[in-house]
Amino acid sequence: MTILVAGIVAVAIGVVTDLLTGWARSALRSAANLARGHVLRRGSVVDDHMTIHSGWIRVDGGHWPSFHVHVRCAPSLHWEAPCRMDRDGVYRFVHRVAPGVFPHEADYSVPDELIRFASASEPDGEIDQVFACATPTGVLEVSVALEHRDTDAGPIVPVAAIARTIGNFQAEIASGAFDRIYGASAPRVDWFLNLSPSIARGDFQQSEWVDIDFPGRRPGGRASGMRPPADVRGYGRTASQSVSTAAPIDDAARPLLTDFLERNGYHEIDGAVDDIIDTVRPSQTQRAAS
Repeated sequence: MTILVAGIVAVAIGVVTDLLTGWARSALRSAANLARGHVLRRGSVVDDHMTIHSGWIRVDGGHWPSFHVHVRCAPSLHWEAPCRMDRDGVYRFVHRVAPGVFPHEADYSVPDELIRFASASEPDGEIDQVFACATPTGVLEVSVALEHRDTDAGPIVPVAAIARTIGNFQAEIASGAFDRIYGASAPRVDWFLNLSPSIARGDFQQSEWVDIDFPGRRPGGRASGMRPPADVRGYGRTASQSVSTAAPIDDAARPLLTDFLERNGYHEIDGAVDDIIDTVRPSQTQRAAS
């Protein structure tokens, strides 16, 4: 009888042990799967590049008196849930990326929906509006007016001013803009650049820009018959993906500017791009020290 009871107890202990072991293994597998899923969602392994194309992307078709440069940045991997934004972080971002362009107060401010700055001027009697905004998904963007030079052939735009906007933007990202605004890190980001192809002259006429002012060396030439493209997907949309937030200005600006020049027909551009980026570096050094 004693032997029988001992056998039953041993079997019961074995069954319980197997159950506990199975539960433990199942729990470990679930935890491992959850951890792997968390990593995938948070960006340590795979980027999906979804956020950069979310929301409204403004591409001017010539409805404003000025050419506009539009720069957007977003996490390379979408966040599991939108983040509530910090107003002070957004204010700092906007006023450092585009100093003196926007009024101090936001145009619209709901921290879990949208924080937007807007400003309108009336050059030659025509309303010209610029904006900057942040969304809970991690999209940061600015669209600001560019001064241009009129010639007999048509308007000429300054590429150094485009690079300056990119440089200011990238400097804020590198200094921790995502942490300040969202309280969440974005190890890698995607970039987007666009430039309106034309301006309105006030008499229902459109004028496309015809050339670029370069701060140093010019490209070797440009294909004849080129017209500025109006593409909602922007410039550098592939080459400027998964850029480290701590990367130097070259990593963000070079693919954007290279694609911008190449898709507008310019060739032998390496020296020109070097000189454009060199105009941004001194201001970035000053900003880092401030």
